[in-house]
Amino acid sequence: AEGETKCGRKDSAEHQDIHFAGLGIKKEHCIFENKEGQVSVVPLNNGKTFVNGERISQKTILSLGDRVIIGSNFFFRYMTPGDHKELQFKKFQDAMDELMSKQ
Repeated sequence: AEGETKCGRKDSAEHQDIHFAGLGIKKEHCIFENKEGQVSVVPLNNGKTFVNGERISQKTILSLGDRVIIGSNFFFRYMTPGDHKELQFKKFQDAMDELMSKQ
C-alpha cells in the first residue's frame, strides 16, 4: 500500500512509526515512502542514513537488494515479495566493509 513510514526516536514530539535508539539516531531520523510502485528513503535532520555504503542527504529510490543503514547500528536489506534466487546475499561483514570503504 502507498504511504510513508516515519523512523526516529521514541522521545520525538512527532509520532514515529518505527522507533530506533542508539548512536546517530535523530528524533525524526528518516522516512520510507512507497509511492507509485517505488520505495524511497528520505533522511531528515541530517540523520546518518546510508544506501549501499554511501551516506545520502536527499530522497533516494531503493532497488532490490540495496543495503540501508540507519544511524550507526541498524543494517537492513531492501526486499520485495517474490522469488529472488538471482540475488546474491552479502554477509554482515561485507556490508560493514562496504560502509568503511566509502567513508
